[in-house]
Amino acid sequence: MVIIIILFFFRSPRQMFYSFLHLGHLGRGICGIIIANRIPRTDELIHSLDPASAAHENEDEDAETGQHKQVQFENYRQLVLEKVTALAITALKKVLGLLKLYLIFTIAASIGDGIDFWV
Repeated sequence: MVIIIILFFFRSPRQMFYSFLHLGHLGRGICGIIIANRIPRTDELIHSLDPASAAHENEDEDAETGQHKQVQFENYRQLVLEKVTALAITALKKVLGLLKLYLIFTIAASIGDGIDFWV
C-alpha cells in the first residue's frame, strides 16, 4: 500500500501530498496486529480454568483413592476470578507501551483525516 502511494506521489506530487496524512492508519494497523498477538487467547484462559487443577490447587485429593474431590461452585468461582484477574494484569503489562503508541497513532490519523477532509 505504501509503495502504491509513493508511486502515485511521484506521478503527481502536488495532488498526492495529502495522502501521506493517512500514514497514521498504517501505524495503527501494525500496532493493532502486534497487540492482538501479545494478548492471551481464550483457549489459554480455558485451559487454566480446569476444575481438576482447581481441586489440585486446594489439595482436595483423597489420600486413599487418589481421586480429586468435587469442587464447590464458590471455590471454582473464586478460582475463575483470580485467574482472569491475573491474566488481565499480565496482558496489560505486556501491551501497555503499545497501547500508548496505538493512542498516539489514532490521534495522528484523526488529525490527518481532518486536515485532508477540510483542505
